[in-house]
Order: sequence, then C-alpha cells, then structure tokens
Amino acid sequence: VVLHPQEIDEGSCRDVFALSRSDGEQCVVKVSKDPADGRHKYFDEVEMQAKCASLATAYNRLNPPKTVTFIVPTVMEFPKRKSCTGQPLVVIAEPRLKGKYEKYSNNFGWQMP
Repeated sequence: VVLHPQEIDEGSCRDVFALSRSDGEQCVVKVSKDPADGRHKYFDEVEMQAKCASLATAYNRLNPPKTVTFIVPTVMEFPKRKSCTGQPLVVIAEPRLKGKYEKYSNNFGWQMP
C-alpha cells in the first residue's frame, strides 16, 4: 500500500489521507487528531460501524422507501511510521467514495447541507 503524506481533508475529530492499495483500490485513511486516542479507539470504531451495518441490513429487510448502507472500515497499522506519540501509526481505512461527497451529519447531531 501507499499512504500519501498530504492530508486531503479533515473533520472535527480526524485528518483524512489518501491510500492506494496494491490491487488498485483507492481508499481514505482517517487519523485521530487527539494524541490521547489509543489504538483501542480505532477497533471500537470498527466494531460500532459493523453494528450499524448489521442494524441497517435488518432495517432494509423491511423494504423501506430508502435503504441505508454503512461502510465497515478496516484498522491498519504501519509499524515503520510513527504517530505523534512515537507509537506505530494506526489508522482506519475505508474505500474512497466516488463523486462529490456531501456530509449530512456529524458526531454531535444533524447538520443541514
């Protein structure tokens, strides 16, 4: 994989970087802005997203007017790259969405587009 060093975006809690996989898939990686966030935070995030995906699947079985999809990310560790704490860099990776991405919510509630 190639983790590109230039930040491509940021949110309130994470910085976002591009990642190219050896199979050609383009991904984004998200790195916490809080140095106190340990590697367990990344695994907690993946567990939460997997639970959300499971709930979305159950909801979609009810044939709603619009379906819901969650992307379940992957935790990746880069042992040769160090975080700001000196520990190996740990990130969340997920497929890069194609097209223009418009965010409708944040970690604190609804956000109008």
